[in-house]
Amino acid sequence: MPSEAVFEIKEKYLLVNIQGEAFPPEMILETMKETVKRSVDNDLKKAMICRSQVKRQKASTMDFFKFGEYLVSLNLYEFKFALVFPKAMHDDKIGFFETVTVNRGLRIKLFSDYDLAEEWLLAE
Repeated sequence: MPSEAVFEIKEKYLLVNIQGEAFPPEMILETMKETVKRSVDNDLKKAMICRSQVKRQKASTMDFFKFGEYLVSLNLYEFKFALVFPKAMHDDKIGFFETVTVNRGLRIKLFSDYDLAEEWLLAE
């Protein structure tokens, strides 16, 4: 199954479901860019990115550092991003990405439970 990102506008946030067997680094970066663009275009400052169906992670630790630096470069300090990954995907690379972005002032949090992620995302 080819990988793809499916975007859905919810009432107060943008939902991004990432589907497929693997999601290469180039697609992660493009999805991040598209998430920000669609959020801005729809006057949303919150996004939930779900990767529950992706089975393999191809991005390196350095890739995740670059993804974090990219988001920081956009000055998205008013935005909130909830990342929902299966517990099995919570590894040092994902944790490093969260640390890089949070330490630079962005509001990003990693979850394995959709409901908890949505609760955090919608809290003011």
